Amino acid sequence: MVENTFDEIRRILAETTQRQNNVAREQEIFHKQFIEEMRQLHASQEEIQASQKELQASQKKTDEQLKETDEQLKETDKQLKKTAKEVGGIGGGLGRAAEGLTAPAVPKVFKKLGIKVEAVHQRVKALHDGQVKAEIDLLCPARRNGSSLILVGEVKAHLTNEDVKDFLDESLISFKKNFAEYKDREVIAFVAGLNVQENALRFAQKKGLYVLVPFGETMRLANAKDFEPKVW
Repeated sequence: MVENTFDEIRRILAETTQRQNNVAREQEIFHKQFIEEMRQLHASQEEIQASQKELQASQKKTDEQLKETDEQLKETDKQLKKTAKEVGGIGGGLGRAAEGLTAPAVPKVFKKLGIKVEAVHQRVKALHDGQVKAEIDLLCPARRNGSSLILVGEVKAHLTNEDVKDFLDESLISFKKNFAEYKDREVIAFVAGLNVQENALRFAQKKGLYVLVPFGETMRLANAKDFEPKVW
């Protein structure tokens, strides 16, 4: 009976020892896994920090590049504005030169056609409520066969097809509306240029416009002798 009791105690002790050993092994395994996970987590944090530093460095470099690009764009814009101003000054100077050459030639040119020019007005503006509504380069009251008429001219340094179209579609089509004091007069129109494109010359004549071109130190008509102007 006593031996059976001792055997039972030894069995219980052996099972308990085995269970303790199993628990110890499991704890050791868990501890190792925990240490490995912590190591991996630490490594991940280091990678994240390294990536953040790299991203910050990249962002800083990008910001510097953007700042440099912005400065370059500002400088380019400044140069473009300067160039545009210079070109505009040249273009404006040529335009005034074209008007200065054309204005004194108009009375002589149209006198040969039986049209007596009474005055030559340059850059005449139509105002509405104090605002410029329209502008005509040359406006010339005249007479033909005892009747009053108006010569309306567009002058360009370089006369193109588009210039002629704009003159027809914008200036002439609304002339009598904008300049109501001339609404009862016949209007004959002309274009002039220091340089007149061939297609602009043909188009202008086709639309019934006189065309004035340089001739020495003055201007002359480029239209054919049998040309018939349109009357607006």
